[in-house]
Amino acid sequence: MKMPSIGDFLISEPFMQDPNFQRSVVLICQKQDDGYVGFTINRRIDYQVGELVEELADCTMPLFDGGPVGKEQMFFLHNMPEKISGGIQIHKDIFWGGDFDQVKQLIQFNTLDPKRIKFIVGYSGWEAGQL
Repeated sequence: MKMPSIGDFLISEPFMQDPNFQRSVVLICQKQDDGYVGFTINRRIDYQVGELVEELADCTMPLFDGGPVGKEQMFFLHNMPEKISGGIQIHKDIFWGGDFDQVKQLIQFNTLDPKRIKFIVGYSGWEAGQL
């Protein structure tokens, strides 16, 4: 079996019993000797960005459940390296993170296309040998 690489998508098996990954699509964003980090990208939750980021109280962009680890952290994926510097390229047109101050400004000036960014709470992680 081929080991996942950065930019790969993991799609859960139809009858997976683990509730953390049932019917999930996970994007692998980091691969190291000691394991992997990824984000579940298809589980929207009942919170909006403005409920977590005080400066963006009016922002109604949705949040997604990235996985069972680090639920106190918010991350973002985007395809706007020309507007958000410092992101890590994960796939041809997918970047992880970057300058959050730039993101806040884009939202505050209403110049951020919500179709080009995804906000995620938590992440998925696996130790070496788990995948």
